[in-house]
Amino acid sequence: MYKKYLNCYNVLITGLLTLTLGILTLTLNQKFIVLIIYLVASLLMIYAISNIIKLITKKDTNQKMQGMIMQIMLNITISCIFFLAPKIPLSLFTLIFGLYAILNSVIKLVNYLIFKINHLKGRFIELLVFAFYLFFGIFCICIHSTNLKAILLIIGLYFILLGATYISDFITQIIPKKQKNNFKRKFKITLPLFMSVLIPHDALNQINKNKDMKTYTPQKIFKKTDEEKPDLEILIHVTKKGFGITGHADICFENKVYTYGNYNHNSFRLFNSIGDGVLVIARDKEKYIKFCIKDCKKTIFVFGIKLTDKQKMIVKDKLNELKKNTYVWDDAYKNTEYMSHNYYATRLYKDVKSSFYKFKNGKFKTYFVCSTNCVSLVDYVLGATGTNIIRLNGIITPGAYYDYLATEYTKKNSNVISYKIYK
Repeated sequence: MYKKYLNCYNVLITGLLTLTLGILTLTLNQKFIVLIIYLVASLLMIYAISNIIKLITKKDTNQKMQGMIMQIMLNITISCIFFLAPKIPLSLFTLIFGLYAILNSVIKLVNYLIFKINHLKGRFIELLVFAFYLFFGIFCICIHSTNLKAILLIIGLYFILLGATYISDFITQIIPKKQKNNFKRKFKITLPLFMSVLIPHDALNQINKNKDMKTYTPQKIFKKTDEEKPDLEILIHVTKKGFGITGHADICFENKVYTYGNYNHNSFRLFNSIGDGVLVIARDKEKYIKFCIKDCKKTIFVFGIKLTDKQKMIVKDKLNELKKNTYVWDDAYKNTEYMSHNYYATRLYKDVKSSFYKFKNGKFKTYFVCSTNCVSLVDYVLGATGTNIIRLNGIITPGAYYDYLATEYTKKNSNVISYKIYK
């Protein structure tokens, strides 16, 4: 059995360091950031010098030498700018933060319009959040120096919350639980969107570097025990290239895979990011996984979760609740014109004999990659059993869910009891 539990003291140290980073950002403010800029500049210069030494002592091909020379020049240039004019990276920092806020405002505006079209509650809140992000973003871009303090305040508070999450994980590991299956409602601060969105692809790269993983086919299995079998599984998909590098998430219960996405090709809008929300129920997990690997060249991470009888009933109720609000969508296998294009839905039906449903109303009626996405449906079901991932910007990514489940799996008293990798 291949398994190493997280050293709980490593979790504590990570939490304390993150907490300290947050406190320093709040107290020292701009001075702390300038110190970090000088540190980065020093590291870049050291790296450039080491590359110069390598260039002199080693004989490489002209192509490698040209690439190394370009890298050395870039590192030295950035290092000099950071040393001589630290205000430039500070201004760029506020500019990037402002643009990030405006990007979030665009997402919130699209979300508001979807809510309005579908007559959903909460659209006024989406509009208020849109206005906040927009004005804050413009404010950051227009007045760099004044807003740096406000930005550092937000970042400092975020690090403190993230550190508190790690410390909370440490406490739960050293205090034994009498009821292992009691999945208490837990708040989890996620990594920032620009970091979490690429976690599945990073995990894939780590696997590809591991020789043991390459030789183990079709799956590599990690188990905490040989006795327990999971009652529910979360499937995290990832591809090497394309949009699939950001990941996709499904839920598997009683050997049926429930996957939600923008599967109606005729409804694609806004660069395929919006469309009719389609719920697909694949009746055979193994066949579905084989299809995904063959058709899309995916790697799939499968996390198994142990549930109590009460939690199983909750999951059943949630899935039935979803299905009651749907109607059959059969274009994938009955519409001759649609089938002639051999879209993904049609290929899936041919290989796995799946059922397709569209939503009559509610938040899943319209799929939007930045809000009502595949993970939102997984979270809708799993969240009812007691877990709650805090989405600081309103978006949960497959990467955030992978990070959460992978961390839970390393804990001795966690309900995440198995981890499989299919390639």
